[in-house]
Amino acid sequence: MIANREYRTKLYENYATTQKPEWSEPDSRLDAISIDAALARMRGWLPSNPGAKCLDLGCGSGLLLEALRKTGFSDLRGVDLGGQTVEIARKKGFEVAQGDLRD
Repeated sequence: MIANREYRTKLYENYATTQKPEWSEPDSRLDAISIDAALARMRGWLPSNPGAKCLDLGCGSGLLLEALRKTGFSDLRGVDLGGQTVEIARKKGFEVAQGDLRD
């Protein structure tokens, strides 16, 4: 199990630049389309109170957090394993911790 965990950690260490290079170079047009798509998927599940606390587990670069912010939510946090994706989300102004969800 330890070897599997180490492999997973290594895989996500550089995920943003190797698998999703567009995350490193934001494209506002693409971001807007992705955020709108995320909102369309989440609308029925969102609480009616925009003051509700929201935690995105496996938040990546913060796309869902951006969608929630666009909808009016402000108490937003995220957790992700990848250091690069955590930094991208933090640059967008989100409070994001780096860590393994299983821990």
